Amino acid sequence: MIVSAARRVRYYTARVNIDRISYWARVPRQLNADVEAICGRPFKFLRKATREWEHEMANSPLVLAGVVQANAVLYDPQQSTFAPAVVAFTTDPRYALDGGYVQQLVQRLRQCRDYRQPDPEANRFGDLLRDEDSEFYRHPIPVSLTGGVDARASVTYLDPERLPGGVIPPHGLLPAIATPNDIHFLPARLYM
Repeated sequence: MIVSAARRVRYYTARVNIDRISYWARVPRQLNADVEAICGRPFKFLRKATREWEHEMANSPLVLAGVVQANAVLYDPQQSTFAPAVVAFTTDPRYALDGGYVQQLVQRLRQCRDYRQPDPEANRFGDLLRDEDSEFYRHPIPVSLTGGVDARASVTYLDPERLPGGVIPPHGLLPAIATPNDIHFLPARLYM
């Protein structure tokens, strides 16, 4: 399902600066102190790692990661604790910045977690979400839940200092740079 540009923007107008998001969406992006604030540069003596970091941070896509579930402290501004969350995202250029699509995907994943599904793969994925001890990274989300789009889910840790107002926003969407091996969330000051 394709969501119109006007509908996508609606998810952001309350808090997110569209121009600043657009800046981060352009690739290749300039490597500067703000990029290092997203993900620190390796030590210079690690030449290969430094070259890989430079390539990945300059060329990896900006995505909207939707929070599927998270520790309750990440919703409480009085708590300032680094805590786990499960996020879902896609690097498909048609949907990577489509707030409506990502929110619908998050809703389907929550339903999958809470109710048995006709698709056995979806049930196995729901089992992963229900298991508080499960750890997975870039786990493929079953196509029965994505509408055929290649989407992934990861257990990650969120730092309240990077979140708007120190909490997960009500719409549950967080911009991030999705490198091949990790997902790096933008500090709120870079997109608010």
